[in-house]
Amino acid sequence: MVFTGGTVAEILADAGMDPVLAAHAHVWIGDGAMTREPVPVARQHWHRVRPKPGTVLTVRVVPRGGGGGGGKNPLRAVMMIAVAVLAVYTGGLAAGLMGFTAGTTGFAVASAAVGAVVTAVGSLIVNAIAPPPRPKLGDLSLGGPQSRTSPTLSITGTQNRTNLYGPVLRVYGRHKVFPTLAAHPYTEVQGSDQYFRMLFDFGYGPLQLSDLRIGTVPLDQFEDVETEVRQGFGTDAPITLYSNTVREDQYSLKLTNAGGPQVLESHDAADEILLDITFHGLVRFNDKGGRASRSVTIRIEYRAAGTGDPWTLFGERTYTAATEQMVRKGERIKPATAGRYELRFTRLTADNTSTSIRDDSYVTAVRSVEYTQPVTATGRCMVAMRIKATDQLNGVVDQFSGVAEALLPVWDGNAWTAPQATRHPAWAYCDVLRGDANRRPVADERLDLDAFKAWADARPDDTFDAVIDYQTTVFELLRDIAAGGRAAFGMRDGRFSVVRDVPQTVPVQHFTPRNATGFRGLKTFVQQPHALKVRFINPDREWGQDERIVYADGYDETSATRFETLELFGCTDADLAWKHGRYHLAVSELRPETYELSCDIDHLVCTAGDLVKVSHDVPLWGGGWARVRSVATDGNGDAVSVTLDDGVAMAADKSYAVRFRLATGGSTVASVLTQSGETATVAFVTPIPAATMPAAGDLAMFGEAERESVDLLVKSIRHAGDFRATLTLVDAAPAVHDADTGPIPAYDPQITVPAPVAYQQPARPVIEAVDSGSEALTIDASGQVQSRVRVTLAPQTTALTPATSIQAQYRRDDSEEAWTLASPAPADARSILLGPVDDGVAYTIRLRAVSASGRASAWASVAHTVVGKTEPPADVTGFVVNVLSDAAHLAWDAVADLDLSHYRIKFTPATSGAVWSGALDLVARIAKPATSAVVPAMAGTYLIKAVDIGGQRERRRHPDRHHVERHRRPQRGRDRHRASGVRRHQDRLRGRRR
Repeated sequence: MVFTGGTVAEILADAGMDPVLAAHAHVWIGDGAMTREPVPVARQHWHRVRPKPGTVLTVRVVPRGGGGGGGKNPLRAVMMIAVAVLAVYTGGLAAGLMGFTAGTTGFAVASAAVGAVVTAVGSLIVNAIAPPPRPKLGDLSLGGPQSRTSPTLSITGTQNRTNLYGPVLRVYGRHKVFPTLAAHPYTEVQGSDQYFRMLFDFGYGPLQLSDLRIGTVPLDQFEDVETEVRQGFGTDAPITLYSNTVREDQYSLKLTNAGGPQVLESHDAADEILLDITFHGLVRFNDKGGRASRSVTIRIEYRAAGTGDPWTLFGERTYTAATEQMVRKGERIKPATAGRYELRFTRLTADNTSTSIRDDSYVTAVRSVEYTQPVTATGRCMVAMRIKATDQLNGVVDQFSGVAEALLPVWDGNAWTAPQATRHPAWAYCDVLRGDANRRPVADERLDLDAFKAWADARPDDTFDAVIDYQTTVFELLRDIAAGGRAAFGMRDGRFSVVRDVPQTVPVQHFTPRNATGFRGLKTFVQQPHALKVRFINPDREWGQDERIVYADGYDETSATRFETLELFGCTDADLAWKHGRYHLAVSELRPETYELSCDIDHLVCTAGDLVKVSHDVPLWGGGWARVRSVATDGNGDAVSVTLDDGVAMAADKSYAVRFRLATGGSTVASVLTQSGETATVAFVTPIPAATMPAAGDLAMFGEAERESVDLLVKSIRHAGDFRATLTLVDAAPAVHDADTGPIPAYDPQITVPAPVAYQQPARPVIEAVDSGSEALTIDASGQVQSRVRVTLAPQTTALTPATSIQAQYRRDDSEEAWTLASPAPADARSILLGPVDDGVAYTIRLRAVSASGRASAWASVAHTVVGKTEPPADVTGFVVNVLSDAAHLAWDAVADLDLSHYRIKFTPATSGAVWSGALDLVARIAKPATSAVVPAMAGTYLIKAVDIGGQRERRRHPDRHHVERHRRPQRGRDRHRASGVRRHQDRLRGRRR
C-alpha cells in the first residue's frame, strides 16, 4: 500500500526499489479490479504521472546482461511487482508489493526475495493454474483501510456493533458470526427486573444458526430469555419480539383505595402494553426507626377500548419492599390481538395515614408497542432477543454470537434445488454471481452450470467458510472462492465458469513447430521452502487464526529452517489446510516454468485448464514431427506403416512411438519398429485399427516411447486478432494431485536427449526438377557456350540432424567412368548446376546431404538425357511492323538464349495462310543482339524466326508474322501499321520442338 498523490517515480523510490532494477523497469497503470488492459507509462513521464486511488501499478523488471564469471544470473528472470495505490497508508511496502502482510513470515521472505529470488508462494500466485488465495488475513484482521477491515477477523469483531452504511454480512459455508445491531437496544422493567430488547443482523440469508452464545456461555443457560429467529427466507413472518415503534405516555396517576379504579388508554395497534408502577418509597418504620417491609396489592385489568366488554384480569400484583427510595415496577401485557385498549388500575391495599409508613402508589408510564419490522430489507437473517438483565448481565449484550451456515441453491443437473446447507465453493461461487448480494445478478443462461456441478461432484470435501463483511469486488471474491476448490476464475463460451486443476488424460490439441511458432520458456528461480506455515481459521480455537506446518519431503520439525507463510482465506479445517499446503508445495516444485507459443486457428478448441500435447525442438520435447504423406494398410484395412513428409531418427537400443492428431481432433499413439538411422517411413509394432488410424495430412509427433510429446496445461490464452493467439502453458505434472497421499516426485523436465550425431543422418534431398535445355547453358572463359544440367531441390525440411552441404555426382550411362564430383553446394541451395555435359547423352545424377560431422544421407538419384544446344531457341515475340513511306520498320523482343546466333526474316505476298517454307528470304541473317531491321514496304506477310549456333530454328511450327493487306503512300509523316493497312496476326498455337 502507498500514499496517494505520489508520482510513479516517488512510489518506486518509496518502495525501496534498487536503482539498478529501476533502470530496467517497465510500468503500467490499471484499475483495481484488473478488468481492463493496463496502460503503459513511458519512463520520461514517471516524474509527472500520479496514479489515482484504487488503481494498480504494475512494474515489470527485465534486467539485461550477464552476471559475470560465466554463471547464471537469476535476475535475468522476469520479476513482476504489483503496487496497490490506496487512500490509507498501512505500513511496509517493499514486501507488500508482492502481496505479503507486514509482520508475517511471508513478509520477511518476500522482502529478501526482492533482491534475490522469488518465493514459492509468490510464484504460485502468478503462475499457478489454480493459485492460492492472495494473502489477506493479515490486512483484514490487523487493520488497513476501513473498508478493507473484516470485523469478523479483527479484535473488534468479537462485539456487536452498529454498522451504519457499512457492508452487509454475507456468510458462505459455516462460520462463527458476531452479528451487527440491526437497531438500537432498549430496556424495559417487569416487576423488579430490567430486560433488554435487541435485534441482531446476521446478514444475507437464508442461514441456519446454531451454538448461540453470549460471550462463551450458551444462550440456553441464561434465565428468562426469549428469541425469535428469522432465517432470511422471503416467506419469513415479521419479527414480533422487537419493535422499533414504541409510543410512551408518561403519567403521575396516584392510585388510592378510596379513589377506586382508575382508567387509562393505550395507543392504537398496540401489540404489547408496558406499564410502570412507581412507589415514592415502600417501607414501614418501627418504633426504633428500623425499616420493615411494606406490601401493596394492585389489580390490573384491560379490555378493548370503546367496546364495553367485560374487563380481562391481567393480575393482582403485590409489590413488597423496605426502602424509602423510589421503587419502580414494570408489567407487560400481551393482548390476543393488536388494538387500542383501556387499562383499569385498582389499589386493593387500604390507604395509609400513619407517618411511619410510606406506600403511595402511582402509574407513571404506559408504553404502546406496535410490532413493525425495524429493518425494511428482506432476505436477511435476523435474531430478536428479550433477555433479563437483572442479576445476570453486566451492561448491554455486546458479545452475542452464533455459528451460521449458508443455505444455498444447488444445481442438480436439471434445476436448482431449494436452499440447503452447503459449504462447497461451487455453490458459493454461483451465489456471488446470481444471489441477492450482487447488485447486477447474472442470469442462469450465462453460467456454466455443468462445470459447477462437475466441480462439486469431483471434489465434494472442499469447503469455503468465510464471512464477507468488508468491501470487495465480485471478481476478487470469485477468485478467493475458487481457490478454496483448487480452481480459478474462468469464462467458457461467453459464460461464467471456473478453470480447474484436475487430472486429465485426453488432450484437446497438439502443438509442434508445424502448427506453432514463437516458442519460449520462462523460468522462475524459486527458493523452495522446507515447510509452509499454512494459516487458516480454526473453530477449535474460538474461530481464531491458527497455523498448520506442512513439511516438504525430507524435512520435519528438527531439520526445517526455511519457512514461508501460505494464507488460506476461507479454510476452517486443519486437515484440509494440510492437504492444500501439500498440493501447493507440489505445484511449486513440479511446475517451475511457464511456456508460451503462438498459433492460428488451432487454438480455438483450447480453453484455460485444458490438456494439450506439445513436441518441440527448443526444450527438446519429442524426437520429431511431420505430416502424414501416405498410409499403408494390410488386408483388413488397418494401418501397418506411414510415410511422413520429413525424416525421423532412431537409435538401435531404444523403443519409439508416434502420436497422430486425427482429423476428428482425437489422438492416437502407436509403438514403432525401431529402424536405426533416419527414415521417413515408420512401421507399427501392432497395426492401428482402421477406425482410429491416421490419414494423409494428419499431424505426427515422434519420439521415444512415452516421450514422443509432453503433457501441458493451458494457463491462459492471449488473443491477437486474425484468429491468432498466444498460449501460456505449464507442466501438467499429474503428481501434484497425489501430494497429500504420498511423496512428491522429483521434477522431470521431460527432455529427450537426441541420439549422438554420429549415428544420425541428415534428411535426404528431394529433387523437384531437372533441366538441361537452353536455360541451363553457360558461357565459359573462352566465350564458348557449354551445356549443363540444372537440378532443382525442394526446400529443406526440419530434421534432427541438419545438413551443412549438398554433395552432387554425375556420370554418363554409356560409360563405366568414375563419378564426376561437383563442387559442394550449401544446404539451403534451391538448385545445383552440373557440367559441362554432352548434348544428347544420358546421364545418372545423384545427390546427398552431409552433416557437420560428415554423416551423409541416402542418395537421391535421377536419370536424364541432356538437351543442351540441340533445343531450338525460344520463340520470337513482340514482332511488329511500322510503315514509313516505302520502308517497313521491323522490331521484335530479344531472345535470351545463350546459344542464339541470329534472326532470319522472310516475306510472302500471301496475306493469309502464309507458311515459313513457302516464303522467300528477305533478310537471311540479322546477328544478335539486333532487335530491329528496315526492309521495303510491301503488301503481304513478314515472317521471323530465331536461329541458334547449331542451326536450330525456333521451336514453333509457325513463326511470328505480320500481314500487310495493302500499301499506299502516306499522306503525311509516319504512318502506323493500323493506319496504313498493316494488320498483326495473333498466332495462338505454339509449335513443337524440332
